[in-house]
Amino acid sequence: MTDRAFYTLTQLFSTSCGVIVSISVYKLRNVGVQYKYLYIYPIASFLQNIFALIINSTFLHADKKASIISISIYAFLIIEFYSLYYYFVKSLKYNKSRKILSFYRVLYPILVLACWMPGINPNTSKYLLYLIQGGLLLVPCTFFVLEQFKYPTQTEALKSPSFWITVGISFYFACTLPLFIMKDFVFHPFGGITDVGIHSINQLCYGIMFLLMLKGFKCNNQVIS
Repeated sequence: MTDRAFYTLTQLFSTSCGVIVSISVYKLRNVGVQYKYLYIYPIASFLQNIFALIINSTFLHADKKASIISISIYAFLIIEFYSLYYYFVKSLKYNKSRKILSFYRVLYPILVLACWMPGINPNTSKYLLYLIQGGLLLVPCTFFVLEQFKYPTQTEALKSPSFWITVGISFYFACTLPLFIMKDFVFHPFGGITDVGIHSINQLCYGIMFLLMLKGFKCNNQVIS
């Protein structure tokens, strides 16, 4: 199996997981305020993957394909950030944690605009935005874990939807951030993993994250932490 064929399979895997999770999350949108907009995240992932598959199947020049897909990735990253931002703002209990996240609301648009400044190639700046975004979103994941010790609930953590959602988010960014950080400094100069291989791992991690989210939604829907 070629790298490109394997990437297509992983893309279909994460897309399928995203569709299943979208349906589950949509059913919970009125159960807990923190889940109100979370279903938009896997839907956006599904649409972006389908769009990329369609563009890659066209006869456009490779550079043109890359530019169009990069724009769609920017749109997805923005949706990803704000859907997860809203989830964490409504999930965290500590006021100081929420205040730190409120700063993100101002900082993030500035980061997006900086990546679109004249002279900056969007095909490369999308990786920079992802790295910063991933680091920012790991912070509320850490806050969530700390709050589980400081503000224990009567609900067992393993039966809490928010626990599994946060584990999934933490898993994805903790696994993929090192890959994209080392892409230009380790893999490109010394070999080991190609760009297609990195993106295949990225798609696998997305799929696993969505499955962990699904595990949360299969918990007792009457118990929302």
